[in-house]
Amino acid sequence: MILVLSTAQSLYWLGRIAVRIDNLCHLLPFEDDEAARSYAHAFALPAWSADTLNQLLLDPDQTVSLPGNLQHLFENVQQVRGVILEQTYQAFNALQQTDIEPDPASIDRQRSANQTVSSPAEDLISAQAEAPRELSLQLNPDIRLRLAQCMDVMREEDDRVQLFWKLGQIIESVDIALRVQSTPLTAIQGLADILDELEALGWRGLDAAFHYFQQRPGLTGLYQLCDLLDELFEDGP
Repeated sequence: MILVLSTAQSLYWLGRIAVRIDNLCHLLPFEDDEAARSYAHAFALPAWSADTLNQLLLDPDQTVSLPGNLQHLFENVQQVRGVILEQTYQAFNALQQTDIEPDPASIDRQRSANQTVSSPAEDLISAQAEAPRELSLQLNPDIRLRLAQCMDVMREEDDRVQLFWKLGQIIESVDIALRVQSTPLTAIQGLADILDELEALGWRGLDAAFHYFQQRPGLTGLYQLCDLLDELFEDGP
């Protein structure tokens, strides 16, 4: 398969945004103010508590939010529709149709189905869970399920499609880990393997930047590598 540069770049961003969305789905809603402040600081977000961070990350008008990233994801899906399988497109389309917040009636039905004899303490917890504020912060579990289905069907794609998708996934995973002050050794090794595959395709000029990053794993080195990748996407290998 021959991929034009713009399509390869869209696959790369598709991978990055998918990891970003998955990360948000695992974290939302924040409940601890200190954890929220730490996350907001790591990602330079204007939030100072769990409430303000949750509001920001669920605001469709914010590009960094879950709805904002979902919109960015769908835009890139349209850009790569000509090279992905129909089943892959349909999986992403199903994700697009998913409401972020679950239907309150469906939550009530699920609670009724799971209802057992409860203690007074459990009754209190249940009453708190039914408060409108708490309900508004719950994510539809279908989002994570359908995102996982998208991840699965991407494994059936052509090797070239998977290569740039995986490149984006690993870059984003490394970025997130470094921001929260974790050392992503496994991801860095995976990135080395993918860069070897890119070099075999003629994508040269990344060795020095990656070597610098390996010696000094930090955001500065990662962004230097990303800048070089952007140049290759724009100008070609």
